[in-house]
Amino acid sequence: MINYKDYLNSKNKSITKNIYIKSFPKNERLPFWILKNSAKSTNVIFNEITVDNETIGLTYIITYKDIAYLMYFAIKEDKRNKNYGSLVLKELIDQYKTVVLSIEKINEKDDISKRRKQFYLRNGFFEINKSTEQNNVYYELLCSNKDYNLTKDELVNIYKNMTNSKMIGYFINKRFKLFDVNFIDGGEKWKYI
Repeated sequence: MINYKDYLNSKNKSITKNIYIKSFPKNERLPFWILKNSAKSTNVIFNEITVDNETIGLTYIITYKDIAYLMYFAIKEDKRNKNYGSLVLKELIDQYKTVVLSIEKINEKDDISKRRKQFYLRNGFFEINKSTEQNNVYYELLCSNKDYNLTKDELVNIYKNMTNSKMIGYFINKRFKLFDVNFIDGGEKWKYI
């Protein structure tokens, strides 16, 4: 059975941090200290995913209005393909009206990016024909509600909801430009590399 533990009250913080570092490329990761500090915000849910008291993954969710933005989601490599990820996504979609996430643009030479997108599409997410570019990384946005029309302003507000700290918000925007989103809405098709 899958359980969720608040990262801030965890005894396995180093395991969760290690999963985070191993699961996301450096250019797609915020410094871990930002995640920890932002997790104190009422709009952030930073959970360890556990099975039989073993930490097997993490979710990092920012809430805004009735939207849940799944900013980071990872399952330990040796625990993948055991249906844990699918169960977590199902529970998340059942809990929130609308779940949004972003995935790195598909690289035709990279099987992993194709499999990642197919995983989300199989597990309740839909293409919404919207994308972003942040820090020279191109992302496609997926949503659990195929009729939801995500706007640039909503996405920026989601990111701003990540922290109550003006200092951390300033640092996030200055260093990572999260609040200055290059948002592509419809019309433009993905150009695959």
